[in-house]
Amino acid sequence: MVPFSNILVTSGPRFLGRLISQRWTPARLARCQEARLEETLRAAMRIPFYRERFRRTPSARDLPGLPVLGREDISALNRSVRGLHPDRASFIADTSSGTTGEQAEFLFDESHQRGRYASRLRWLLDNGWNPLARSAWIIFIPAWMADMRPVEHRFFAGSRFLSIFTGEKEQIDWLCRLDPHFLVTYPSNLEALLDRVEAEGARPASLRRVFTWAELLHQDVRSRTRRVLGVPVSDIYGSAEAGLAWECRKGAYHQESEHVLLELVDDRNRPVGPGQVGKILVTTLENRLMPLIRYEIGDYAVPGQGACLCGRGLPLLDRIAGRPRDYLSIGTGQVAPARLLALCLGRIPGMPQYEMVQTEPLHFLFRHVSPDRLSDPMQQAIRKTLGSTLGHEPDIDWIRVPDLPKSRTGKVDRIFSLVTRTLPANPSFLDEPAS
Repeated sequence: MVPFSNILVTSGPRFLGRLISQRWTPARLARCQEARLEETLRAAMRIPFYRERFRRTPSARDLPGLPVLGREDISALNRSVRGLHPDRASFIADTSSGTTGEQAEFLFDESHQRGRYASRLRWLLDNGWNPLARSAWIIFIPAWMADMRPVEHRFFAGSRFLSIFTGEKEQIDWLCRLDPHFLVTYPSNLEALLDRVEAEGARPASLRRVFTWAELLHQDVRSRTRRVLGVPVSDIYGSAEAGLAWECRKGAYHQESEHVLLELVDDRNRPVGPGQVGKILVTTLENRLMPLIRYEIGDYAVPGQGACLCGRGLPLLDRIAGRPRDYLSIGTGQVAPARLLALCLGRIPGMPQYEMVQTEPLHFLFRHVSPDRLSDPMQQAIRKTLGSTLGHEPDIDWIRVPDLPKSRTGKVDRIFSLVTRTLPANPSFLDEPAS
């Protein structure tokens, strides 16, 4: 297994290269992407899975016509790669969180990981992060990063790490003792910390900025962080598979064009136009071990237009919509953000810890943590709130559970749909309240 610290240290040259390439013109950046894509396609053809899939070595211009790689294809691709590398000594394995279904294992070489960390470093430093300043990282720490603790002291002198599975009270106590200048965590965990700060008043006094990753960052959480903690939030968009986009100091999401090639397409895999919502297809450009070619990652976004005020030539994402499961089906192809329902339910006095799942258009499971059944007034309030969102009276099964654990990687998804399969092209459904 490749040590995490080795990859982190050797990411420096790749990071310096990012500082140059991000200032290239869009035309020059496109030429660089095409050259890396050609290398990636040649590497793919060394893998039996892709040789059978493509029959002949495709060129970069063939990419739009190549078959889409689905989540159901990953296990076969994984087995094909492992058959070429039985000793497992030359790569890193990581598994998706599985929040949208079956988990999938992805394999990365050192080049891919160096590119990933170079991009993250670019994001952090552009938004004012200082490796010598006190930084609190409340994140999931996978097994392959088990040597994280030496990294705390040798390479990022001010950084300290805490497991995302630590309770919110312990997190706040730890943050107040550390008094960090920067906090890096998940949006859902940030929201839980904001609840605790508002309830108890304790907060780190020296905090300058919060960095979020791993989940969709909602506008109301961004606004609330500034109101409660008095600091801005800078977000990065990525996944277990690759880094995808990052937010610069001007607030725009730049695609990680040196690391991946992103296509935004409709349900027939045709490119979407400006201002339209499209599903994201990812082609990795730095992983020669297990390249992903037109991988349907499951997320949707709106392509950006023009150039950012920061002067970078990297293409933009205007909006990140997330996954279809983040939206409730309200009939006739329309959807409503589950986030809006969560905000409304949060205003009900005495609302217990819960998880709500849409299993059919008008049927929901409501799992709740409480010593007794929900009272009739509480059930009525929840049903009324949900009905106003759907436009129809819902059928709800009330299920009392001892707890609601986080996912394997510490993510929290309290309201989601098993009905919504795709998102409309018109982005009007993305509108969210600022606070």
